Amino acid sequence: EAELKSGFVLPRSVMANADLARLLNSSEIQSALNPKKAGQRKVPRKSNPLRNRGQMARLNPYSVHQRRQEILDAEAKAAGRTRVLHKKRTESAEKSKARRVASHNFFKSMVSDDWTFGASA
Repeated sequence: EAELKSGFVLPRSVMANADLARLLNSSEIQSALNPKKAGQRKVPRKSNPLRNRGQMARLNPYSVHQRRQEILDAEAKAAGRTRVLHKKRTESAEKSKARRVASHNFFKSMVSDDWTFGASA
């Protein structure tokens, strides 16, 4: 006991033999332990069915058909949109060309007339 502190005892090691590995591997302790359990299966990691198509198909087999239908609809919509834009662009180009030809013809008719600027009649 310490002289300056009343009731204080220095800590002592609880184990008399500190070679823990030798103690655990001793036949006395090993015979008292339960045998090793066989057949431990690994728990599979949970995956999000909204991101994992395989999981979604396992939960909802119709989702495969739904997804395929969504893709086909999107492709059809894109093709229709392309068709409409092409039609608008060709019509616009035809109108623009017609306007340009008409403008050119009008200018030619103005220049070809016998207009003399500043001439007195």
